Amino acid sequence: MSTREDIITAMLDLGEEKGLANVSLSDIALEVGIRKASIYSHFESQQAIIDAMLRHCHEELGKRSFLVGFKAK
Repeated sequence: MSTREDIITAMLDLGEEKGLANVSLSDIALEVGIRKASIYSHFESQQAIIDAMLRHCHEELGKRSFLVGFKAK
């Protein structure tokens, strides 16, 4: 997994645990094991991380929805 993906995953995990409004860039950096300033090499802002996380979730939902049968047996 790339650092960018690790940051997205950390935002998702920490957001679930603490609520998105309570997740700081320092929290993400600690979770990923990088310096806070390094996050800016991958994202321009915390909002950009949230946007990427939401896109990631939407893509995953799209992939998984095709695995679920919608017809009753």
